[in-house]
Amino acid sequence: MPRDYAWGAPGAISRLLGADGACLAERDSTAPEAELWLGAHHGSPARVLERERPFAQCTPLNEWIAADPERALGRYARGLHNDRPVLPFLFKVLAAAEPLSLQTHPSLEQAVAGFAAEQERGVPIDAPERSYRDPLHKPELLLAVSDRFRALAGFRPVDESLHIFTVLAESLGEGGDADAIWNIVRELEAIETAGTEWGLKAIVRRLLEWGPNTPLVTAVTNAATVLRERSTELDEHAALAVDTIERLASHYPGDPGVAIALLLNRLELAEGEAIFLTAGTLHAYLEGVGLEIMAGSDNVLRGGLTPKHIDILELLNTLDARVLTEPRVAPRELEEGLIELAPGVPDFRLLVMTSEQERTVALDGPAIALALEGDWRLDGVASGTVLGESSASYVTPDEQCIRMLGEGQLVIATTDGRAREHFVGA
Repeated sequence: MPRDYAWGAPGAISRLLGADGACLAERDSTAPEAELWLGAHHGSPARVLERERPFAQCTPLNEWIAADPERALGRYARGLHNDRPVLPFLFKVLAAAEPLSLQTHPSLEQAVAGFAAEQERGVPIDAPERSYRDPLHKPELLLAVSDRFRALAGFRPVDESLHIFTVLAESLGEGGDADAIWNIVRELEAIETAGTEWGLKAIVRRLLEWGPNTPLVTAVTNAATVLRERSTELDEHAALAVDTIERLASHYPGDPGVAIALLLNRLELAEGEAIFLTAGTLHAYLEGVGLEIMAGSDNVLRGGLTPKHIDILELLNTLDARVLTEPRVAPRELEEGLIELAPGVPDFRLLVMTSEQERTVALDGPAIALALEGDWRLDGVASGTVLGESSASYVTPDEQCIRMLGEGQLVIATTDGRAREHFVGA
């Protein structure tokens, strides 16, 4: 069942997968569809379909794995980053009609320490003010499956931020709220000279501590309106900045995240393009439908554009304020019609098959196959199955490989044993 967060797009996941798909249950077509989790995370585990039982009574995948972790996880039953036998990745379908919160995710070391500290303080695991819901890191990769997917990801080069704030300031002239933007311009000029990381982190901290409805946020919002009304011909960076301000301010008026967003790369992903976000990368998805694969964690440190809890000090502790010049990750063609997105972490990689010819991929661990389009025949060493359109199948490691034949698009989420320097006990 898709999670109905307020930012979700009504009917988007059902349209992508088909209303009758095995991944979906009947639901209100007007309700937001934000995320469909295909994994074993306890927050919303997938269910192992048992034909003789109603969907709601089928076994949750986390319970199915716990009943026989050696069979379900193979060598990953020893735990990838700790001793718990858990599925190393979480696979999601994500559909955003409105902006998600600005957020970062922790490194493994930060997650272990943060989780232990909150446990020690007795913070309930489901408390709204809780930052660490498990002791795991959360690198993530998103593959756009809509025509266009808009996102903010990582700090842009300082000269680009300087240019954007200068254009905004010049639209308002001198004096009044414009002075708040000119102050940022001068600060960015100093950062260009002195170095970026601590300077950018200081700006983020100050904006969050100031809180909502500051002169700066008011000024950039007004400047965007002025530039739009003047029909001023803007360069690409400035034009996207105006769109970003208008988009965010319409949902979160006065939020400091409206100004912080201007320091970040604004991306327009075409269908088939992907981005990879490491620990500490400040980001927010703005609009579109994508497939998301990440480490099996639900740890989120928020930094604006949300009514939810923001722990400023913990966000800054995880924040990587270095410039990220290119968040996109390039696919690698394994064979014609078969690509791999492997960012170099052991927790996951993504395979996308569009060829009508038979193809085979080796498995290092468990996998989840999702048929986005068409019907597919999947065969491993131990068994085989036919996967209908918009259906998903869990593949146990004893299959050793997947031989695929079909027509349409098949996506496989699995582990990446080649990243062995990260694998405990390899």
